[in-house]
Amino acid sequence: MTRMERIPDGPGAAGDPSALYQDLSTLYEEMIDSVYGFAVTRVGRSDAEEIAAEVFCAAAAAYRAGRSVEVTPAWLMTVARNKVIDRWRSTAIRSSKLHLLRPQVPDHNVWASNDTSWRVVDALDRLDDLSRTVLVLRYVEGHTVPEIAHRLGRSTKATNSVLGRARKKLQRAYERAGVDDGRA
Repeated sequence: MTRMERIPDGPGAAGDPSALYQDLSTLYEEMIDSVYGFAVTRVGRSDAEEIAAEVFCAAAAAYRAGRSVEVTPAWLMTVARNKVIDRWRSTAIRSSKLHLLRPQVPDHNVWASNDTSWRVVDALDRLDDLSRTVLVLRYVEGHTVPEIAHRLGRSTKATNSVLGRARKKLQRAYERAGVDDGRA
């Protein structure tokens, strides 16, 4: 059955859940690659999987609400585009707030007396914003991983992964800070 040979929304189909399932199943099979492909080129794999799931959940909701005639391939791609834009906006908002957690450079050098401290600050400055943020939240401000996850709008598992990668990046940057300055 192709998308054009839709199951009618007449009285026989309205009460037949198997007919509804078959149509949604066909729609999914025909469009999942297009929806996922569209999203993955714009937001990456993990977010694309979530977006594809959200798009087909919206299609199922439209079917349940009796609006199955609206659900076309163009409708699915429009929903996917809107979900991608929403993801971009939320990422931009989160990114714009990350700078608030970045330590400000003081007017005088408070680290001059402690050789190790300047290397830590230098290493932190070499990290990307997200890595620096999770490290500061965890080890400077003392937040728990679930608190950090909630604050960043991520899952606890994802935040643990980010934190582990950030520790490794900090270690490498710390080692480079001493080598680059000739103090290691």
